[in-house]
Amino acid sequence: MIEQDKSKEQLINELQELRLAHNSLKATIETEMLSHKIAVEELQESEKRYRNVLQDIKTVAVQGYAPDGTATYWNKGSELLYGYTDKEALDRNILDLIIPSEARDNVSSAIKSMAESGQTVPSSELLLKRKDGSLVPVFSHHTIVQVAGRSQELFCIDIDLTERKLAEDKLKEREQLYRNLFDQANEGLILLTMDGKIAELNKSFAQMHGYTVEEMKNMNIKDLDVLRQNAFVSQDAVMQRINNGEVVRFEVEHYHKNGHSFFMNGTASIITIADQQYFLAFYQDITERKQTENEILKLVSTTSHLLKKPRME
Repeated sequence: MIEQDKSKEQLINELQELRLAHNSLKATIETEMLSHKIAVEELQESEKRYRNVLQDIKTVAVQGYAPDGTATYWNKGSELLYGYTDKEALDRNILDLIIPSEARDNVSSAIKSMAESGQTVPSSELLLKRKDGSLVPVFSHHTIVQVAGRSQELFCIDIDLTERKLAEDKLKEREQLYRNLFDQANEGLILLTMDGKIAELNKSFAQMHGYTVEEMKNMNIKDLDVLRQNAFVSQDAVMQRINNGEVVRFEVEHYHKNGHSFFMNGTASIITIADQQYFLAFYQDITERKQTENEILKLVSTTSHLLKKPRME
């Protein structure tokens, strides 16, 4: 009888332990479920905040879309850039909204690839379509957002490149203008590296020396100078003045391709292009002037000699 009572008491104790374990497990599950619910709510609130922040940004166009291309997000920047309000854009296919017809197949393949692989396509410059049919150059960056319990969402961030493109076009026009002036100048023009290598030259300079422009590129100015190592890039006094910011005039004698030498007036200064310093030099062929000067000097010398002769009585 005593043994039966003990057995009942053990069963009661074991039952109580099971109940305690059950209650503990239940409490743990409820706590985890509550924590999960709180985490989900915090995540949703955080996502809502970020979406609201992005929604009001006007300088960057942000679009979200499903793997099939359906627009799910459309911020103010997208409205300003492409002309569609969020009500007009949402639930429509991104291909129909902003992708030119000739690019739709490629973009459709890229969207499908991102959705299947989970990897974004590289950022790139694109021409996209506005509501009025005009095209706008943009820099487009893509990202994939995958939130647990929700379908995959693709995002595209577009930056309007119109002003940059206009600035680039103006820069190219100015560059072409200066290139034309450089090439068509009657004076010989060269751009030298700091060790005297010819980086750029015009036709006049090449013709003065009997070479083509291509033949003279990367030649060293010292190889043309009759004085060789005493060419102006090696003359300390001249270099000191140029380095001090002066525009220095000098006279040099250069070799022609056929071997004869000729005289030139030069003007040199230092300029900076893309953070690199160069010598900019202008040259004029003064061979005829030197010949005239020499003839005058000979005439003066002869005249002086004749004047010094004693008169015949």
